[in-house]
Amino acid sequence: MWANILPRRLKARAKSVTIRIAIYHGSDRFDTPDRHGYGRHAITPRTKDAVRRAIEAGAFFSLSSGRMPEALVSMAEDIGVNAPLISYNGALIYDYKTKKALYQHAIPASVARRVFEAFESLGVYAQGYSKNGIFCHEKTDYTLFYEKAIRVTATAVHEPLSRWVCEDMTKLLAIDASERLDELIPDLKARFPEIQFMKSRPYFLEMVL
Repeated sequence: MWANILPRRLKARAKSVTIRIAIYHGSDRFDTPDRHGYGRHAITPRTKDAVRRAIEAGAFFSLSSGRMPEALVSMAEDIGVNAPLISYNGALIYDYKTKKALYQHAIPASVARRVFEAFESLGVYAQGYSKNGIFCHEKTDYTLFYEKAIRVTATAVHEPLSRWVCEDMTKLLAIDASERLDELIPDLKARFPEIQFMKSRPYFLEMVL
């Protein structure tokens, strides 16, 4: 049965391997893109059937993504995920059935404020993620683009995040042209060596601890 689910390079080993947990990384690939390139939550029957057969064979199945848990729950429910979700690129392990965080590795508020201050001085849009949601200074076209692409809603606090943040942040995100972000990354890494910087899309720069 696993030979019909596993990648081609593993099919030869499928008969001798017992898989206990399958973790799919990259939630965008579960989405069916619309004509504008945005992901729609329309999981194909083939994908659902593959997940169902994996679970019936005794495996746990989870989603791993840079997204927040709220952006993954409906997808997890739709395909019958039977294990905690791995969100924020591993910074949060979330049991979506009990709505409890099992593990969290957040950016201290003091560090998050300094990172936001750096982006504010550069004129780069940035937003922060905490247990209470997504927050930005003011909503811009970047915010609206993100909300449509990820299907979540951000909250504008009407104050620079470098002054507003008072709690630890699970993730930070900057949005700008790909070339601009590429130019900024080396300096940001030097200034904030404790932060992991990664581009999830050409124009999304994600930051976790």
